[in-house]
Amino acid sequence: ETLDQEARRLFSRLASATRGCDSRSGEQTIPFRIVQAFLAACQQSQRALILDGVDLQGGDFSGLNLQGASLEGANLAICNFSRAVLQGVNLAGANLQGASLKDTKLQNANLCGSNLYDVSLQGADLTGARLEDITLSNLPHFAAHTDNFTGVQ
Repeated sequence: ETLDQEARRLFSRLASATRGCDSRSGEQTIPFRIVQAFLAACQQSQRALILDGVDLQGGDFSGLNLQGASLEGANLAICNFSRAVLQGVNLAGANLQGASLKDTKLQNANLCGSNLYDVSLQGADLTGARLEDITLSNLPHFAAHTDNFTGVQ
């Protein structure tokens, strides 16, 4: 078992032991303090955060450095990523519906197949980001900030 697999297994066990119920949707959610602790441990060990397929709906990632993380297929609906560093992050197939990516650094991020419905991209830097096959509609501030989309594939 690799260190990444071991860390993911540990995170899954920890998350399932502390899982709560979101009163808004009735869905099971992972307490955000667990995600923050896991992120801190990954950064201390200089390892990339790998949370593919995890439900982090409504989490507050504002201002965090998640550079190089993998959140492929994760549920990130209504998350706050304002002013976060998401350079090179893998968000392929992620659900970002209603999320705030205001002033977020998304250079070279992979957003292929992700749901960007009703996402706030005001001031986001998507230079070099991959945006194939995305759900892209009802974007607040989109028309006013298309200058930030140079280099998007």
